[in-house]
Parts: sequence; structure tokens; C-alpha cells
Amino acid sequence: MFRISILTLLLLLITAAGLRAQTLWTLQECIDYAVIHSAQMEVQQANNRIQDLNLRDAKFRLAPDLSGYASGGYNFGRTLDPETNTYTNIQYLGSNLDVSGSMPLFAGLSNLNNVRFERYGQLKGRKDSQKLADDTAMEVLQLYYEALYRIDLAAQAKEQAELSEKEVVRMRRQVELGLKAKADIAEAEAKEAADLYYLINCENNCEIARLNLKRKMNFPVDELIEIEAAPEELRQMVGATVRADSLYLVALERLPHSESSALAVKQAKARVAMQKGLLFPSLSLGGDINSRYYNTAVNEQGFIIPFKTQISNNASEYIGLTLRVPLFSGLSRNANVQRAKQNLRIAEANHNDLLQEVYKEVQRAVQDLNASVKAYDQAVKQERARALAFDVNQKKYEEGIISILDLYTSANLLLAAKVETIGNLMKMNAQRRIVAYYEGTPLTTVDLLN
Repeated sequence: MFRISILTLLLLLITAAGLRAQTLWTLQECIDYAVIHSAQMEVQQANNRIQDLNLRDAKFRLAPDLSGYASGGYNFGRTLDPETNTYTNIQYLGSNLDVSGSMPLFAGLSNLNNVRFERYGQLKGRKDSQKLADDTAMEVLQLYYEALYRIDLAAQAKEQAELSEKEVVRMRRQVELGLKAKADIAEAEAKEAADLYYLINCENNCEIARLNLKRKMNFPVDELIEIEAAPEELRQMVGATVRADSLYLVALERLPHSESSALAVKQAKARVAMQKGLLFPSLSLGGDINSRYYNTAVNEQGFIIPFKTQISNNASEYIGLTLRVPLFSGLSRNANVQRAKQNLRIAEANHNDLLQEVYKEVQRAVQDLNASVKAYDQAVKQERARALAFDVNQKKYEEGIISILDLYTSANLLLAAKVETIGNLMKMNAQRRIVAYYEGTPLTTVDLLN
């Protein structure tokens, strides 16, 4: 019985550890969740599906148009006799069958340019989806590291509060032994209260950071989310190996908003060509087959001619060419060409402006990463120096060389140095991930085509 209890306890511990591990969210998991559950992404995907239909319809316009109809009815009262073509009062049953079709031969290549226009629109929609996903990922990235920063601050504050509590207990014992003055207890208790107040603020900011991350992810507000700290990557000076100019050229080839802007220019050019094509005459080939049946049609013996025979005998066929020349509508069509040209100028201007913004964006990312690496190195050195100074001051205080206020000042400086190190570490890791994105590492692993 005892062995069974031990086994059951082990299983429960393993299960609990597994459940706890499942609640830890990595940065990639948070990003992918936010992209999948984004309301804006759902709207963009719906627009992409509409664009797919537009492209399909544009392709269908190149194919022949075929239609048919059949009609039937019972005629009575005064009506036109289909056999004699005179009005009479007979009653008869009649039906008509018709199949017609047409195929465009030439329309100024407007239909082909329309297909190009819609295809560029389809590709642009996919790039816009990727841009929206990347923007969401960037925001989640910043909020994720902000939450990590707040979590580490809360951990530091908790450790500091626990040390202050232990210091108060130690100080009281030393006062009882006559080693310290009662004033030192008051200072220790004041520091303990300040550290507890700082801990409360840090924990509150930590919860706010978690809440902001959950809101961006569209994560259920009433559910708990625990994020996993990413392992610290090797630090290297990006400026020594990657220049902003070379990184800019790489970024231009893969950034979705750069590709989307280039596709917008191509789409505008296709619209200009499409509108110009409408100024030309159009030529189409058409044909029609028509037949009819009436129950008043009889043979020499007085019997109604069979349906199949009438359809065959009454069939009429037509084939011909149709030429349409725009005359009075030419002015409006010419105005449409001018509008399309102006829209092309706007698209080209927006694209050139975007190229400048991308260059500034890449350059700023490289500079921020280099600065954050340097700042982190200096913060680490400062923390080590503050830690050494605190150890020295602690020994001086025990020897009675300095006051307790001097010791607490040194402790606060050490805490501030630790906070500075944590902040620069999170900023450095976030900037490194952004630079990696410009280098070609995707931010999200979600398949946006499905």
C-alpha cells in the first residue's frame, strides 16, 4: 500500500510539472497566437479571398461567353398563329430553344491588362497580410520583453525585500547584544518599508505588462499566462559585421511592405494600360442557334410533327463579327486614362518615400542594437563595481567606520545598477531580434496562405 502511495505521488508531481511547463509561453508562441487571433488579420484574409475571386473573374472574361435558354408555354385566346403568322383564337402549346455565344478577339488588350491588374492585387494582398503579421509580431515582441523586464524587476524587488526583512531581525539581535544603537533599527525598518513599497509597485507593473501582452494577443483576460525567458544570446557588435547599407539591400528584397509598394506601382501601370485599351475599337466573334416547337404544326396526315423533328427542321444558325467603336464615350474614357496616370504618379511617389523610410528604419535598428550592446556592457561593469563597493561598505559598517545610511545608500545604488542591467539586456535582445528580421529571419511561423 505504501509503494502504491509513493508511485501515485510521483505521478502527480510529474503531471503537475508537465502542466506547469505547458503554461510557459515562448516569444514565438505569443507572436503566432497574436497573429492567428488578430481581428485585423481576419479582415485582411477576407479581402484576400475577395481578390482571388476578382482574379478568377478577370480570367473568365478572356474565355468565350456561352449562354442558352429554353421557354415553353400554353397560349390561348386571341394570339398569333406561329404557322400562318396571323391572329386567331386557337389554343396551342409552344416552346423555344436558343444557344448563343461570343468570344472577344480584340479589345485593346484591356482584358489581358485587367488580368495583370488583378494578379498584382492578389500578390499585394498577400504581402499586406505579411506586413500586418509582422507589425503585430513587432508589437508583441516589445510587450513580451517589457513583461520580462517587469518580471525580473519584481524578482529583484522581492529578493531585496527579503534581505531587508532579514536585516531587521539581525539588527534587533545586535541591539539586544549592545552592538548597535536603537537608531539603526529605525533605519532598517524604514528601508524594509521602502523595499516593500517598491515590491508592491513592481508587482503591479508586472501585472500591467502581462495584461498589455494578453490584450495584444487577444488572449482570454480571465486566464493566466506565464512567459518563458529566452536564453541569452551571444553578444556581438553588429556594426563590426553588418553595415546598414548592406542590410538595407537585403531588407528591400524581403520586407513585405516594400514588396507591396512595388506591386502597387505595377498595379497602377496595369490600370493605365487597361484604360488605354478601352480607347481602341473592340472586335468579337458571335454565334447563335435557335429553334422552336408548336403543337399546331401537323404533317400531311394531320398528326402533330414530333418534337425532335420540329427542333431539327426549325433550327436557325448565325455567326458573325461585331465591331464596336467608341465615339461619344471617348472623352470620358480619355479622362479615365488621365486619372490612371495620376494614380500611377501617386503610387511611384509613395514607393520612393517608402524606400527612404525603410532605409531610416534599418539604419535606426542597427544603431539601436549597437548602442544597446555597448550600454549593456557598461551596465554589467557598473553592476560589478556597485557590488564590490557594497561589499566594502558592508565591512566598513560592521567595523563602525560608516553609518547605516551610507550602507543603505550603497545598497540602493547596487539595486539601481541591477535594474539598469536588466533593462539594457531586454532592450538588447529585442533589438537583436529586430535586426535578425531585417536580415531575413521571419518573425512569425504562421502559414498566412491558409
